[in-house]
Amino acid sequence: MWASLLPAHLANAEQCPNRGYAAMLQTMKERRAIQHPQWLQSCEAIYLDVGTKQGIQVRKLFEPKLYQGSESLKLFEKYFGKPSDRCRPATETGICVLGLEPDEKYHDRLRLLETTYTEMGWHVHFYLEKGVMIVDEEPQQNEELGLGPHNVQRVEAVDFAKFLRSLPTGRVRLMNMDINDDMVGFLTHMSKENALCGDVVQEAFVEVHDNADRKAHV
Repeated sequence: MWASLLPAHLANAEQCPNRGYAAMLQTMKERRAIQHPQWLQSCEAIYLDVGTKQGIQVRKLFEPKLYQGSESLKLFEKYFGKPSDRCRPATETGICVLGLEPDEKYHDRLRLLETTYTEMGWHVHFYLEKGVMIVDEEPQQNEELGLGPHNVQRVEAVDFAKFLRSLPTGRVRLMNMDINDDMVGFLTHMSKENALCGDVVQEAFVEVHDNADRKAHV
């Protein structure tokens, strides 16, 4: 059963308002705070996989023969070309894949997938830090207490809307979000932050899981 979970005002992507010079400086600061791969600025067409789990959607992009009949394949062909084209080295295609997955049980598999695809000449990087997918209005700070009062480490978590703005402008061609139904507020927050505008993410499809699988399309 498929049902849309997005607010009505998110149905049509709009161009983001001009954020001005101060906002541009803030975006530059956010880019420095996030450990992006060195090749990110060379990307011409980015596929962003949020909640990537085992990396199945990423494999569909590069190994479509294993997933014939999947609805995602039409979107991959629309934005990244035919399989024979997008499977050429990233230095020729400009295609890059970024995945986010905070659940540690998938991390070993994703690291292996990233290494394997990198050896194939494809630009694939998984962000495995938990903080990137925080949905609060402001980044939070977590404190890890050491043995003494002066041994305090502050770790700043990165809000996902800010993460999106740290990516090269206009190059995220397609985004998939695989989230639980208790994270639907995630979408409202991104809308308020202008993170779902057409010049940030051109198209997105959202898979929301509860007792019955549901999918929304932006």
